[in-house]
Amino acid sequence: MTRARSSSPYLALLTLCALALTGCMGHHNDRLYADLQNRASFDLQCPADQLELHELSRSGRLANSYGVVGCGKQATYVLNMTGRGTWVMNSGGETPGAMGAQTQPPPQ
Repeated sequence: MTRARSSSPYLALLTLCALALTGCMGHHNDRLYADLQNRASFDLQCPADQLELHELSRSGRLANSYGVVGCGKQATYVLNMTGRGTWVMNSGGETPGAMGAQTQPPPQ
């Protein structure tokens, strides 16, 4: 009579690996979020605690585009995943509502 091997040690190892990977992703997201706050604070010349960050899009569990508003300015940032990942301003540093506004030619 042969005895079947218990899969519980393998299941426990698989569960442990999945939890570790999930924890790393959370830490990576936290770092990226803090990096975005710091970059936007510098670009918009606005303290980080006065910024509003609005997630615009995501890929899986990772947000890859944010709109940032603060101190009367707004900007859009996209995530460039080259290397460890960095945020790049895609548009902005302008007064809300000014983006897309057309300037009128001077009267003649």
